[in-house]
Amino acid sequence: MLYASNYYGQGSLGSVIGYVAGLASKTIVAPEDGFMQFLAWAGGGSGGGACFGTNIATGGGAGECAFDKVAVKKNDTFVITVGAGGTAVSISSSGNYNGVDGGDTTITGPNGYSLTIKGGKGGKGGTNASLPLTGGAGGTGGTGGSSQIRRYTGGAGGAITSTGTANATGGGGVNLY
Repeated sequence: MLYASNYYGQGSLGSVIGYVAGLASKTIVAPEDGFMQFLAWAGGGSGGGACFGTNIATGGGAGECAFDKVAVKKNDTFVITVGAGGTAVSISSSGNYNGVDGGDTTITGPNGYSLTIKGGKGGKGGTNASLPLTGGAGGTGGTGGSSQIRRYTGGAGGAITSTGTANATGGGGVNLY
């Protein structure tokens, strides 16, 4: 997900000239020389699935979050590809199912600029016999960006450590600083 892309001009206070937010992939063109800031995160993993009985499931991990500031020239073009969340699992009348990993978000631009933000891992499906059952790991380990990049690992999905505590857990939260 691309939360925001702000363009700051050369003025003494670096006033905001433009603002973009959204869930969809897009291309952004710098209107003049200055700085572009990106705050973006990757898709979260979907939760595991479980049917009745002794089957249990954990939540998916949130995607990694990254903040970067890049010097730009007029007409520099950045292509942002937003990583999708993991697709929901289909469950039948029995069994358990692992969740699907979230997609990576990428931002590419001029002069070899490339940023990859890692998606969260899918939750797990299991039985009481498979305890402890971990939640999906939060996205981490992205690559690239400028010398000013800051990365924040996504929260992990909840775990189930013993019988009688839970049959399902929640997903991880996005770490926004």
